[in-house]
Amino acid sequence: MNSLIYAIICSLILLCNYTTPQSKIEFTNPSLEGDVAYSSTPKGWNTCKKGMNSPPDIHNGTRLVWKNTQKPASGKSYVGLVLRQDGVVEHIGTELPEKLKKGNHYAFTVKLSIPEIFRGKLRNNQIIEFTDPVALEVWGSNSDCEFGELLHTTDIIHHTDWKTHKVHINPQEQDYKWIHLIPRYINDEAYNAALLVDGLSSIYKTDTLYNFYPERFNPEEIYKSIKKRNKDADAAYSVINDFYIQEIIKTSDGNAQRVLLYDFTIKGEYTIYTMNKQKINQKNGVSKTYDLRTNRLVHRKQYENGKIVKGSFSMNGYN
Repeated sequence: MNSLIYAIICSLILLCNYTTPQSKIEFTNPSLEGDVAYSSTPKGWNTCKKGMNSPPDIHNGTRLVWKNTQKPASGKSYVGLVLRQDGVVEHIGTELPEKLKKGNHYAFTVKLSIPEIFRGKLRNNQIIEFTDPVALEVWGSNSDCEFGELLHTTDIIHHTDWKTHKVHINPQEQDYKWIHLIPRYINDEAYNAALLVDGLSSIYKTDTLYNFYPERFNPEEIYKSIKKRNKDADAAYSVINDFYIQEIIKTSDGNAQRVLLYDFTIKGEYTIYTMNKQKINQKNGVSKTYDLRTNRLVHRKQYENGKIVKGSFSMNGYN
């Protein structure tokens, strides 16, 4: 068998044993970027102004809106969604590039907090604080003013620092093209509050346990940076999925001499697997893990039949 074809088959078998790529749906403007202003909606997002609704505000914590000093969790701005004692609720929605399919399981993350200071003046000049706890509801629909099916309600948001909340989606009634984010009172009586929203991940199709990996980056760009830093950018490579780059070192006659797999699944580091062409299982061969920032070797592992063998070491000493 041609060694190049063999190397590709080896990589595919290894990857199937380790993980499979997850399909994802990208939000438009997921970090909710926009010009800081009262009654303004970020690009790519909409507000239905029918009934007891009003536009949100765009904040950055520096150019103060409602005296709010919270800095963004990601990007340069974020959205504040207000609930009022008179029943007015601010919300935002966006049309997705593809539908959420009925019966499928999806998940994404969003960064949420309530403000430490959020002060507004009512029409009678009364000063009101909007700092009470709230929850976030996620709705699926097929228009900008139809809220369709409630897909998820978060835990109560009472923290004033940004925390990442995981959203589970399993449409039961139909397919949906729109997602709406709506803050809700945590009891039956309306009150004044505000929910700060930033940093949405992509929406990932998941299993029934909603397992997914929200922190994503571009593995190809990181790989190129590593190779440039190591002054070894001539090797042929291919992008396997969101985590892996396969590199093939060829002989002068074009056959694969060595196959390396770059693994970026762990934040802040990368691991290079040198594949043993006689033993295609991942746990037979050598892996080296490096700190991504410093390129310093963290540990080296040698496997045989799934077990670490003599010769493996970490920076803390030999195993």
